[in-house]
Amino acid sequence: MRFICRNFGLSDLPRRGLSPHEAPLAVLLLDIEAELSLWEDGRAVWSEDAFPMAERP
Repeated sequence: MRFICRNFGLSDLPRRGLSPHEAPLAVLLLDIEAELSLWEDGRAVWSEDAFPMAERP
């Protein structure tokens, strides 16, 4: 089984009225999203377009 992450982004920042240059680090870490997919035997078995990559503790 392979885990693949790609297309990292910060799609929630505009909704918060922030740009990446002005957002506090904690907000940047909360808003990191990526496409996450699980592959087995060369086939995608699960995929999520905007999977949260970091969460608040």
